This record gives sequence, structure tokens and C-alpha cells, in this order.
Amino acid sequence: MIGVYSRICNALRDGTLYLTIHCGDEFYVFDKDFSTKDTRVYRDTRSTESQPYMILPEPGRLCHENGGGNGWQIWNKLTVEDEICICPRVFDNAKTSQTLSSLDNTVDTLKGRHVDYIKKFTAAGSLLHELSHCRGILGDDQTKDLRLRPFPLGPFIDGYQRNGVWAVSKIDPAGAHRNVDSIT
Repeated sequence: MIGVYSRICNALRDGTLYLTIHCGDEFYVFDKDFSTKDTRVYRDTRSTESQPYMILPEPGRLCHENGGGNGWQIWNKLTVEDEICICPRVFDNAKTSQTLSSLDNTVDTLKGRHVDYIKKFTAAGSLLHELSHCRGILGDDQTKDLRLRPFPLGPFIDGYQRNGVWAVSKIDPAGAHRNVDSIT
């Protein structure tokens, strides 16, 4: 997992990060005809030649549909680069404006705080989360949003935040190191 941090840090430091970052995704339009009960398909209206699509698992929604407190990452086949969108609400929720955190980076500020608490005050975690999905930086080592079912008919467990990371590491210890929130 340390290798993921190192590769992201090197790409940022060396200027080899080929990435488009958006803070809005209104250019994606929901395509009802191609969507199914399990997936939502979005057409990219920026392209006039061949329409690339984004597919989200249900009940996922893009920022402009629900106010978004999240982000997304795709590999754009036309531009041959990663694209990230950090929903504007991430900055609102973190109580930041054009900064990555509203918390001071001091021992006194962070001492005794739980990681899930700190995450509420930082947009940097969302950015790191999406960067760790980037194919252009990590290739085949890019992370995934793990969603596992511990029992054949049981509910799915998402590998988000502390409890989700703990649960998926118990279900799939070998695969948990590729879970995005295990990294972030």
C-alpha cells in the first residue's frame, strides 16, 4: 500500500500526472435507454464524434443529480487520460473553500481524533481516494471500491470508512490491499 502513495507522490512531484480534474459533471447526461435496473449509463455530451459513456452501479448518482458529497474517476478513451470529478459539496462538507483541509496539521488538532471524524473536515482524502483509482498513475495496481457479500444471500458490505475497511479485510484479506479506502 505504501507503493500506491509513493507512485501518486512521484507523479505529482515529477509533473507526470496526466489528469483532468472537474468540480462539476453536468456534461454527463443520463441515458435511460441504455441503463438497466442494476446500472445507470451516462452519455458524455462533450464529444461529438463517438460518445463515451460512464456506467455507475445503481444506486449511484453523479454530483449534479443529488448535490453529491463524493467524487468519481474514469479512464477517458478519447483523451487517453484519467478524469476525476470532486463534487463541490465535498468542499462544503469539509468546511473548506479552495483548500484541502479546514483542520490545522498539528498534533494538538489531530490528537485523539478518529480517522472518520478527520475525514469530515478534509477534501484531500477525497482527492487521494480518486487519485488511487487512476490508471495513468498506477496501471494494473489501481484501487477498486470493494463491495463484498460475506454470505451467498447476505447483504453487501462496502469497503468505505473504518468499519467497512475492517469488514472487507476480514472477508478478503488478500484483496483488501486493493480496496481504495484501505489506502486512503
